[in-house]
Amino acid sequence: RKELIICLRQGKTTRRPRSGGVDRRGQIPEMVSIHVRPPEIEDRLMPGHWEGDLIKGKANASSVGTLVERTSGYLMLVKMNDATATSAL
Repeated sequence: RKELIICLRQGKTTRRPRSGGVDRRGQIPEMVSIHVRPPEIEDRLMPGHWEGDLIKGKANASSVGTLVERTSGYLMLVKMNDATATSAL
């Protein structure tokens, strides 16, 4: 019966489960995890350690760079021309 149904014009194919696959977006080669940072930085005892991030606006039209000093919480915001790595330096 299945062989006949497959041969028909309107024979429906059997449904297959969607495989998740591997998401390759945003993978950084040779990335070091934030969880392996030294304990003196993790405890926030020594001043002078900064954390940086990039905030992108709607449709990547604008971007703001943020720098936070981990001990004092001092925040610096920098308006960036574009969201590229060269402008971040």
